Formats: sequence, structure tokens, C-alpha cells
Amino acid sequence: MLFPETMTRRATLLALFLTAGGCSAPAAPPPEATAPSWLADLEPDIDAIIADEMATNYVPGAAVVIVQDGRTIFSRGYGVADIEAERPVDPDRTLFRIGSVSKALTALAVSRLVDDGRLRWDADVAPYASGMTNPGGFRDPVRLEHLVTHTGGFDQVGYGRRVGRAELPLAERKALRPSLGEFLNDRMLRRVRPAGEHFVYDTYGISLAGHVLGEATGLSYRDAMQLELFGPLGMTRSAVEAEGDLLDDLAVGYGWNGSAYVAQPYELYMSMPASSIDATPADMARLMEALTGGGANAHVRLYSEAIAAEFL
Repeated sequence: MLFPETMTRRATLLALFLTAGGCSAPAAPPPEATAPSWLADLEPDIDAIIADEMATNYVPGAAVVIVQDGRTIFSRGYGVADIEAERPVDPDRTLFRIGSVSKALTALAVSRLVDDGRLRWDADVAPYASGMTNPGGFRDPVRLEHLVTHTGGFDQVGYGRRVGRAELPLAERKALRPSLGEFLNDRMLRRVRPAGEHFVYDTYGISLAGHVLGEATGLSYRDAMQLELFGPLGMTRSAVEAEGDLLDDLAVGYGWNGSAYVAQPYELYMSMPASSIDATPADMARLMEALTGGGANAHVRLYSEAIAAEFL
């Protein structure tokens, strides 16, 4: 299950991924899904579990997708994405903030560049971080593999990651945000241990990986994710921070004050590669189709068998 990064009781994306088979599957995407016989018996239980979760935790809307052997076999929305507008959750249209799951998608996009030779896992990231410093006194280089495996050795103090001024219009709030490179260089990259020695859940390392992705492609992180991941996979309703028409289908975040739902402002982060992807459940299913289908879905081969072996 994928829950949002914060505890705001937002309309929650619940993605149940039943995976079978592995990366040894053939390159060709599987045929059109036919629901297995056991699914009909499971559906009432899914409905009951989600209804209980929504009632117990004051969740106004949710969605469930099930992916098996590279095929989506179940997709259903529950409740509403916008209480005031009474807009129902639609797995094909409703976008949810996927929070820290963004980290995994950033790493996947980076892996595609490694797969085709544009980047190397053992590359020192310093050339891609022009002007940045790594306080801490360690001379050992931070390599790309350290960023995606959470072993970069950076402090996780979490200082100043959110964009404030929630009372301002969204466009004005975005204008307050520095570039990703400027944010990371502004006292954020604090090395407190040598790279490669310890796993520590790392917001700043994967944010730096997103910056490297942009530098290597000559694009912004947002545009690089569209080019390298969302577009190829057929995730046509996903984005780093939804814009334009997609905003109309974004699930509203809510808090519960003890007696009523309270709408929350859209969250803006400096650390976009770690935090800020919005996606539909159907699009997340397309990603899982590739991950459980030997690296390919109906739209693209996402990665080679060689890179798949490195994931195991």
C-alpha cells in the first residue's frame, strides 16, 4: 500500500501490487489481461477492507489497482477526490501525490540513463553538481550508485524542505522556490559519513540524483522525468507537480479536525525528486506492469535484462 508522505489524512492512494514471475519474463509485453477466477471471490474482501480503512482513518477517497504478471487485473475507485465538488475517485483520471514513492521513480529514470550508457553507476557526481560543496571533510567521491542506494553519507536534518506561504496562489508559491541545484547547494548537502558505508534513508541523496538526471539530459528534473519515464511508460496523466488541465483532476488533501474534513494546501517541496510526483492509479499500474513483466509493458521496454539483474 502506498500512503502519502504526511499525516494529513488526504484522499489516499492505495495500490495493491500482487507480483508473480520475475525479470526473466520475455521482453514482449503480456497479452490483454483476463481476470483470474480467484479475483471474483476476493473483490468483496477488497471492498470491505477499503471501506473499513476509509471509515476508521477518515479517508474520503481511495483507489486500488492490482497488477499480476505484468497485467492490470483490477482497478477500482472509492469515495470522492473532492468533497465540496463531490468528484468521485476515478483510477484512470484522479491524480494523487505519491509522496516518497517519488524516490523510486527518480531512481528508475536514472537507471535508464545507465542502461544506455549516458551515465555510470560508479561515476563521481561532482562534475554534475557544479558549484556545490560537500561539507564534512571526506575526500572519497560520492558516486551515482550511492545516491540511489541511500548510502551517500548525507545528513538528513530536513531543514527548509517545504515551500511556505500557503496563503498565496500556487503559481506565486512556485516562484518563491529556488532551482533544485540552488536548494541543494544552500547548506543542504552535509556529508557526515563516508559514502558507501551505511544505508540511511536519504531525501537529499535522491534529490541530488534528480539533479544529475537533469544535468545529464540537459533538461529540468520535471521535463527529464517526462522524457525518460512517464512518456515511454504511457503514464500520460502523471507529472512532477501537476499543472494545467491535470490540476482539475488532482485529489484534494484533507485533514480531520475531530468533526469535519479540512482541505489542506497543495504541498510544494524544494526536494522534488524525493517528494513531488502526482500520478493516477492507472498510471502507477502501467509502471508496475513493466516492473512485474520483465521490464516491459504495452508501451515500452523500460530497461534491459542486464540492468534488471542489478535490481535483484
